[in-house]
Order: sequence, then structure tokens, then C-alpha cells
Amino acid sequence: MEGLDAEEWNAFKVKFNKKYESEEEEKSRMKIYLDNKKRFAEHNAKYDKGLETYTMGINQFADMKPGERTCCGTRTKCPPPRVKEIEVPSDEAAGN
Repeated sequence: MEGLDAEEWNAFKVKFNKKYESEEEEKSRMKIYLDNKKRFAEHNAKYDKGLETYTMGINQFADMKPGERTCCGTRTKCPPPRVKEIEVPSDEAAGN
């Protein structure tokens, strides 16, 4: 793929222990990685001009779309937070 050599992609996979279910998934993840790499470079160019307050870089999420990242750090959705139900006494039970 343009903008990415095999050595860089393989180094990313080794560093973050990435394994994909199929060649098709790997190609898809590689494209996402490239898109993110380009987005990071554009953002960091703005940072260099003082237009942004932080930099962006490659990490373990670089092969994921923003919507895929979850609280668990995986591609699976986290369960909804558990809410403890409390019983609120009525006026009659409170003796009022």
C-alpha cells in the first residue's frame, strides 16, 4: 500500500502483538492504519503551527477506527455499567 512499507507494518504488528483472522481483515486494518497515520501527520502539522495543543502518534489503537475503541481497549463493546437499584421509602412507610 502507498505510504506504508512491509517492514513498518510488520513492526507495528509485532510491537502491539496484532493478529488478524484473515488476509481480508489484515488488509482492512492496514488501510485504517494508513488513514490514521495520515490524519496524525495532518494534525501534528497543525500542532507545529500552534493550531493544536497536543500531538498524535501511532499506538496500539492505530489499526482501529475511532468508534471501535472502547473502555476495555478492545474491539468488543463493553457491557453497560451496572446500576444498583435502591429502594426509596414512600411517605407512608416513613411514618409521615
